Amino acid sequence: MYEWALGKHMREFTCVFDLRFRELNLTKDPLSLLDLLGDRFRHLKAVLKDLLASPGSLLFVLDGLDEFQYPLNWNAPDKNVDVDSKVSMSELKVALIKGSLLPESSVILTSRPSTDAPKRFFQRCCMVLGFEKDQLMEYTSKFYKDPKVSESVYNYILGNDNLFVLSFIPLYCYITCTALAEFYSVENQEEDA
Repeated sequence: MYEWALGKHMREFTCVFDLRFRELNLTKDPLSLLDLLGDRFRHLKAVLKDLLASPGSLLFVLDGLDEFQYPLNWNAPDKNVDVDSKVSMSELKVALIKGSLLPESSVILTSRPSTDAPKRFFQRCCMVLGFEKDQLMEYTSKFYKDPKVSESVYNYILGNDNLFVLSFIPLYCYITCTALAEFYSVENQEEDA
């Protein structure tokens, strides 16, 4: 988005809408795309109708599908949904992703790899590589010399959702292991004494 704002990439887009599923969980149903965007991007409210009239110049970044609490029915027949149609958040997101709502617009969908994202609706799928659960176990076992400490830290990370998500990224896994090293090493020494 930074490079888009500087005009270096994706020059064909007039506007980029960044919508996070975690925030969309708090939105009350039913609502239209126009209402949703008007609420989220108040500074654009006066020009939204004009922007949506040229959907080929719009990019929707839908971030965190795995955090969405509502069920998404990818196999439901396409409904006739337009920017003014008041529908549930689930129906609105499915229509936007499937392309039955603003089919000329572009959509980027982000999700953790564990989510069954609807790959058939996209031209390109990319995965940011990081640690999976078994790789996290291997990393902690190599990080600590003491197998008891390694197992304790690994179990602690698995038991804490926030740390587990962070540990997917190798740098954060290193930071977490470094931060927990002293605590678990001291705890282990006390047990031995």
